[in-house]
Amino acid sequence: MERYEILTRYRWLMMEAETLIRQADKVMKIGAPADMRSTWPTMDKLLGLPRGTNDPESASAQSFDGYISRLREKADELISICDQFETVIALLADDQERVICRKYYALGLTDETIAVQVHMDQSTVNRIRNRAIENLKSA
Repeated sequence: MERYEILTRYRWLMMEAETLIRQADKVMKIGAPADMRSTWPTMDKLLGLPRGTNDPESASAQSFDGYISRLREKADELISICDQFETVIALLADDQERVICRKYYALGLTDETIAVQVHMDQSTVNRIRNRAIENLKSA
């Protein structure tokens, strides 16, 4: 995998993982009191429910299981390319480039959000990030 591909793959994996977490969170909230959410996966009641029935609680548990399974797959893939990601980030010569690229690719922030955080214009953040990518591609 090329350097730029590592960065973009890492960003997409992070975004997919965040989406799966939000979806699992929605499933956990369906029909469950707020104080029960922290114990949802280990509740004795759920452990005894059959999977794949028309029972709403079982269906929620099955959906939750699917989201967690996919999330584990994404986490494993993130772990597998984490060292490569850090190596690519370390290749950037400028501290600003490293900070902006880490916020964009690892944290999944937009140029606009990064600009607010680093006190720059959005166009400046975009220019710095694009320059960093061009330097990585040409090196």
